[in-house]
Amino acid sequence: MYLKKIAAIISGKLIGNNIKINNFSINSKNINNNCIFIAIHGKYFDGHNFIPEAINHGAKALIVHKYVSVYIPQIIVNNTTVSLGKISAWKRSKYKHCVIGITGTTGKTSLKEMVVSILQKKYSILYTIGNMNNYIGVPLTLLKLNNNYQYAVIEIGGSSCKELIYLSKIVKPNISIISNIDIAHLQGFKNLFTIIYSKKQIFYYTKNHGVIIFNDDDCNQKNITNNIHNKTIMNFSLYNKNATVYASNIQIHTYVIKFYLHALQENMYINLNLIGGLHHVSNALAAVTIIIALNNNMTLQNIFHGLTDFQPIKGRLYPIFIKKKQIILHDAYNANPKSVHTAINILKNISGYKILVIGDMLELGLQSRYYHMQIGKIISLAHLNAVLRIGTYTKNIIHNNTFYSKHFTNFTDLIHKLLFILKNKKHYTILFKGSRKNNMDTLIKMFLKELPK
Repeated sequence: MYLKKIAAIISGKLIGNNIKINNFSINSKNINNNCIFIAIHGKYFDGHNFIPEAINHGAKALIVHKYVSVYIPQIIVNNTTVSLGKISAWKRSKYKHCVIGITGTTGKTSLKEMVVSILQKKYSILYTIGNMNNYIGVPLTLLKLNNNYQYAVIEIGGSSCKELIYLSKIVKPNISIISNIDIAHLQGFKNLFTIIYSKKQIFYYTKNHGVIIFNDDDCNQKNITNNIHNKTIMNFSLYNKNATVYASNIQIHTYVIKFYLHALQENMYINLNLIGGLHHVSNALAAVTIIIALNNNMTLQNIFHGLTDFQPIKGRLYPIFIKKKQIILHDAYNANPKSVHTAINILKNISGYKILVIGDMLELGLQSRYYHMQIGKIISLAHLNAVLRIGTYTKNIIHNNTFYSKHFTNFTDLIHKLLFILKNKKHYTILFKGSRKNNMDTLIKMFLKELPK
């Protein structure tokens, strides 16, 4: 791709030679062959400050919002972030194969990874890596698109209506799915109505004659397909036998989930090697519905192996085994009322001594206190043995003296108390749950370091 072409796509001014570019990067340390560095100007950083480093690492050209005195070509634009989106939209428009768009309040990443686990048995796939599901990550993923990939599986997240519309418009999926809709990111969305409206945008921007898939068990999706035209509608359900894909005979054990999966007038017995509950079954049903929508001759055997080979994802009810019957559940990738409720219910149903280490749920705006108090009520009814709290909003949420509960202001004191509680305990589970900005990852690492070997 030549710089003149890139400049035309992003309405920029090229200064320097019209060289060919093969790769794009916004990370000055991660520069590949024939790479153009896009100097993103973010809230907490300015990529223009890293231009010398990008050049030292081999950048062949730049996209900037102001002229810089360098010896390599540069394209000057009004806004580098907008330009990133424009290039990715162009790349998407040239892609000839199927793009799968996945959104929802919770379960997006697990669902995406299940779909990938199934498709990778037969196909070459581009898919969202890690948490690259926002207004920067989605365009960066799409920039890697080429027609050697037979499918693209793109996770779409966001903390505002504007962001979800923007990303849905860029991705333009052939198949789209909403895993579920619930309260999250109220700081940006303000209310549930706006969340529902925002998630629905992925259906509007799904290509004509494409497929849209909704969760039949989700009360917030009951009318979500209204006013959607020229698209095939499919659904999945834990209970509704009229759904495209549904389950029966669900058995949830501590380390495995078993159920019959029904699809295409056939059924198969599935074992998911996961700690958790019904949400994992729902994700599996959603993944299979996507595979059916592809209509690509994937066999039930392919689906079976894709699901049974699926492994837990770090930060999402990820088990860390200390010793036999001693386990940490790392569920601190993020937190909202629905995911916290789900995690507590899972802990509640595990045998042995049960400890919850909980941090704040962030980005809930003016309703933060209300939702933390609701979680406090759920905790009080969960028959746990100990609850250790850290953060601002968790300070006053427990009003029940039937179990040990204490609030902490620092990790060190919390870890010391946790170690004291665990003395002589042979059988226990510790659930760590909280929003990412609570730095629960750091807390877990510190705890594991202090834990007697």
